[in-house]
Amino acid sequence: MDSSPNQPQASSSRRDDTEKARKAAIAKREKQQQRLEKFAAAKQAKLTRRRQQGGMPNLQLVRQARPQLRRQESAQDLVPLFNPLYPQEERGRKPPEPRKGGKKRSFGRNAKKNIYAAIQINGITHLDLHDGRGHRTIRWFAIGDYKYLRQVFGLKGGNANYPCVICHAKKEGTYDNYDCSFAVEPRSNDDPIDEAHGKIRRPLFTIIPPEQMALPMLHYFLGPREARQTRRHAISGRDNLPPLQGNEEPCAIPALHRQAPKDTHDDHHASTALWLLKKIWDSTESKFLSPDELDTLARQIEDLLAHMQQHFPDRNLKQKGHVFFRHAMEYARRWGNLTYFYEHGIEQLHASTTDKRATTKWAK
Repeated sequence: MDSSPNQPQASSSRRDDTEKARKAAIAKREKQQQRLEKFAAAKQAKLTRRRQQGGMPNLQLVRQARPQLRRQESAQDLVPLFNPLYPQEERGRKPPEPRKGGKKRSFGRNAKKNIYAAIQINGITHLDLHDGRGHRTIRWFAIGDYKYLRQVFGLKGGNANYPCVICHAKKEGTYDNYDCSFAVEPRSNDDPIDEAHGKIRRPLFTIIPPEQMALPMLHYFLGPREARQTRRHAISGRDNLPPLQGNEEPCAIPALHRQAPKDTHDDHHASTALWLLKKIWDSTESKFLSPDELDTLARQIEDLLAHMQQHFPDRNLKQKGHVFFRHAMEYARRWGNLTYFYEHGIEQLHASTTDKRATTKWAK
């Protein structure tokens, strides 16, 4: 009973603390917004000085008059969705869990620069050339691995029920149940945010529609090669294993038989699948394909799908498999090729940057 007079005082103290925390959060957001606008103004001033000094190509970037894509308004819309400096609860996400060392996870120090670059790209629609060559329309493509592409288009991660960037198809099951003949509704950048259908934020590049997402063909062809190379190294390294001694042999061999995958005898079907995939690779040169070459490519993709459905009906069809079998020919017939634009150059630049970071101190 003695503590009852202190209860209103304690409740008032908690309200005061909550109000202080709210005001501090508002002040922090305003300060961060000012920093972002100051950075954008400094960046624009730097580009203007370089252009006046002749340090940039004699090109005039013409931006479309879209009020929703102006820098200031776009920053206010995009920052709460993408900028890691803003509170996590404003973006509808849980705050990051502390690391073992007590520090929070880092969401990247270049987020403001990336958002500013995205805003600038969204406004660039064509170029006016001053050397007499006239007007050039720009068409942007999104290129990268599939995880990055999902993030760019504002979709959920790998366990989403609707993971496809291009259409609203539900997550597939096995190859036996897969049917790519039924009609599906295509995605659009204007689709409302709907977490049930996988869309959790606005697309970062509003000028790039989903049908201009370049398929990650390098990952399709490189994955089987790395798996085969890993198996080859494992087989060649068996001579380095210590010999079995005593009663280890009669105990180890039955255990290895129990652990072996049940479809080991299907290796020749896997080899056939790789051979069919190689035929597709041979048909996707970095050039625009003729109608006959596109028809040949379509038959090769159908042959690979039929082979997987016949000999591997219980295997799960992954997200990239759906994109490949469902949308590869749509993309190829629309743009004339599958690998004219793909992520090889980006991955090469990433590898070079990683090597330089390991050998120099400039990136720290």
